[in-house]
Amino acid sequence: MNAPIPPQRPTLLEMASNFKEATGEWARSGFPIVEEKEYERRHRVCNGCDQWDSNAFGGVGRCHACGCTGFKLYLATSVCPLKKWAADLNKDGRPDSSETN
Repeated sequence: MNAPIPPQRPTLLEMASNFKEATGEWARSGFPIVEEKEYERRHRVCNGCDQWDSNAFGGVGRCHACGCTGFKLYLATSVCPLKKWAADLNKDGRPDSSETN
């Protein structure tokens, strides 16, 4: 029986494209960041994911699905590529501080 093939990690070019897309959306929305409670929730989700390497980038962490670092967890416009968490914005595109997660 053959061993399962590990998922393909994003290439450097794909990571650069993902970064450009994420930061572009973040800039167009006015650079909103999530509140500490939402950051901590996202961090717990990522730490529990098999695609997350918490030791990468000196402990900042890295997702093997999209190549992002833990800094992406702060961006209110960001979404998890595995749909484990969504952007944290109201309908007007501003950070949503009214939700209790």
